[in-house]
Amino acid sequence: MTEINHLCGFCLEDNNEQEGVVFCSKCEQVLCIECKREHTGSKATRRHELFDLADVAPRD
Repeated sequence: MTEINHLCGFCLEDNNEQEGVVFCSKCEQVLCIECKREHTGSKATRRHELFDLADVAPRD
């Protein structure tokens, strides 16, 4: 069984648990693949800096 380390903040607001793949430093939210697609496609948020969670070192 795979452990999910980070859940999408926007999906959690809708009581939906989706695994996060990126972190938006401007919104300070973890995003799943679908929310990342919407985030980068929106004129208001497309210039936000996203960090791939696979590249971020885990916290102890």
